[in-house]
Formats: sequence, structure tokens, C-alpha cells
Amino acid sequence: MKSLFVLIQVFLSFSSIADVDEYQWCQAQIDSIRKLSELPLNELTLLKKSIAVAASIEELNKVTSKDFSPMVIAIKNHQKVTKDVAEKTTLKLVKGLQIDSVSKAISLQGNTSEKIWSLQFDNCVKGNLG
Repeated sequence: MKSLFVLIQVFLSFSSIADVDEYQWCQAQIDSIRKLSELPLNELTLLKKSIAVAASIEELNKVTSKDFSPMVIAIKNHQKVTKDVAEKTTLKLVKGLQIDSVSKAISLQGNTSEKIWSLQFDNCVKGNLG
């Protein structure tokens, strides 16, 4: 996870959303996982499968209800690669992050313990610092 965070930070350092620090990143990740964990197991399983089979950024955007185009542009400009290469790079990075989030949501499904969520945040920060 640390290497993905570092890569995303590097790619985004040249975009308008560059000022995200580890704490903000982890809080956003934990909030997203927590929200996902409220979904029924069958929906989480279907979401994970849909993310895994997404073959394009457009498909991934639709499946996750998120827009990853700014990341494609940031990677394209930073790496000075074609749009196609930037889309493939973004797809690989984002699929990994999204699948990891859904997997964590599955393992924490229905958990309401603040101690557990606080521990998840702490582990995320520890895994992404330094």
C-alpha cells in the first residue's frame, strides 16, 4: 500500500489536488471503507468482481461512481506519455486501491467499533509514513 500511495503522490504532485498528506489520505480511505462496509456482502462481492474486470477507465468510473480522469491527465503530463499509456497506468493503480478497499470493507463488514476503525486509521498512517 505504501508504494501505491507514494506513486499516487508523485503523480498528483503536478495536479491541482497535490496537497493531500498521509493523514488526509488515510482518513479519506478509512471513511470510504467504512461506508462500503455498510453494504451487504453480495453487493461488496459484486463490486469487487466488477472492479477486477473493468478494462478501461470509463468502465472503472462507472463501476465505482468516481471520476479518475484528473489522475489520467496528471500521469500523462508528469510522465510525458500518451493518453493510452496514462489510462493503462491509472487503471492498474486505481484497480489495486479500489479492490484493496473493498476487500477491507468485506473483512470489516458491519463493524461499528470505534476502536477498530481508529486502529485501521493508525495502521494506514504507519504504513504510509516515511
